[in-house]
Amino acid sequence: MPVRRSALNTIAICIFILATAIVSRYGYTGDEKIAATIFPLSDIAAHVAGEGNKVITILSPGADPHTFELTPQAVKALEGIPIIFMVGHGLDDWVRSVAQSLSKAQMRTVDQGIELMESGGKDPHYWLSITNGKLIAKNIAQALSETNPSKRSEYQANLDAYLKQLDEAEQSIKNTLSGLAERRMITFHDGWRYFARDYGLKVIGSIESGNGKEPTPRRLVNLAEIISREKIKVLFSETTVPQAKAQGMVDDFHLRLYQLDPLGRKDQSYIELMKANARIVQEALGSGPENNKS
Repeated sequence: MPVRRSALNTIAICIFILATAIVSRYGYTGDEKIAATIFPLSDIAAHVAGEGNKVITILSPGADPHTFELTPQAVKALEGIPIIFMVGHGLDDWVRSVAQSLSKAQMRTVDQGIELMESGGKDPHYWLSITNGKLIAKNIAQALSETNPSKRSEYQANLDAYLKQLDEAEQSIKNTLSGLAERRMITFHDGWRYFARDYGLKVIGSIESGNGKEPTPRRLVNLAEIISREKIKVLFSETTVPQAKAQGMVDDFHLRLYQLDPLGRKDQSYIELMKANARIVQEALGSGPENNKS
């Protein structure tokens, strides 16, 4: 009997050492993984879920969510995940194509309570508004609480702390953009109406529609007329758009080109992304009336 007990103790010690090694090597803590289609949702979800929870971003860095296609490797990485957060409204509906392969995963849009704008249909770029970011965070907290009720109080505490950060960020952005002499915007992609609405800007034209389709000749003629009539001197493109696609319009109308980033990078946060975009707008439009002089 002592020999058997000694053997069991030895096995238990070995299991403990192995488990410790796994935690050290892979960071596994026993918490469930969750996923989101784009980085802004992933970062918001990470703040609500708290430390120890792994959040996977499905969209590859630099990829366009309007044209993205899931690879078999990406689908495999999602196996066993209980919940996937998505924007919906045509932007990331590609994730629904693998719903049958991921039978355990709930597909949850995060737009509850958000007043969607119109742009040839419902505009899906609603995360580009910290006002909406707060609602997204609340929706994610609710969804996580439903999935894992035992951690509801933890999610609520994380949410409360994050909402304070978002409040501070929103005021910071308002301060950054408060002194703009010019508030009209021409964008390459029609994805900045929520941002413009929140901060007193006005998108008066876009090269591409909100769903990322190539512009028609008629649309380009209309845009050229707006640029000439309104004496616009700045074009806002995006980091996911090759500069060559915007260069023709820039050259023809002697525009200055600035790049906004709707999706962000893993080495920044959603809040940092929004602040960075505000600084770019301030740089482009904030130097006074000379912005609209030839």
